[in-house]
Amino acid sequence: MGPNHVEMLEKVFGVLGQFGQAIDFFLKNKRLFCASVEMQDILALAYSDLVRFTVETAIHYTKSTTISLANFDALFGRVVDSFFYRKECFTSESWACSLREESYTTTTTTTITIQTIRQWLSVQDRTLDLCLSNRLGTRTFRYEFTCEWFESHMREFQRDKTDVLWVYGKPGSGL
Repeated sequence: MGPNHVEMLEKVFGVLGQFGQAIDFFLKNKRLFCASVEMQDILALAYSDLVRFTVETAIHYTKSTTISLANFDALFGRVVDSFFYRKECFTSESWACSLREESYTTTTTTTITIQTIRQWLSVQDRTLDLCLSNRLGTRTFRYEFTCEWFESHMREFQRDKTDVLWVYGKPGSGL
């Protein structure tokens, strides 16, 4: 591939860039790598998806006589989706590990699960939920450190004895 295939190169390197951001997220949470066998399995599968994507795109575009952006998702969408599914699993498992750690250090008897948090934070409007689900499926670029600010607030909420967590800020600002 060369200068005549700029759109395809942008697509491939865009996906690899997103993979890189996810790997950076993994590495920032490396203290959890040994937290559970499930976490290790998730990481191994995510890295295998990365290798599979790299090998399959290299083989396909090396052997292909016609290079088309139109069939990219059909060819590689499943492995890309699989990688991001693994990232979501890693995120859920890291939250679960953090909550388990917090439960050992606090005396509160309240049990908070990842499912409870996700359900509580989920969109209640079915139409809006469908729009957001479609948006999430497009694998658009997210800025580095998106939502990482929330972890300290979540820990503080868990330590407090209040039942309300109020999240506010300017729309789309991430603050």
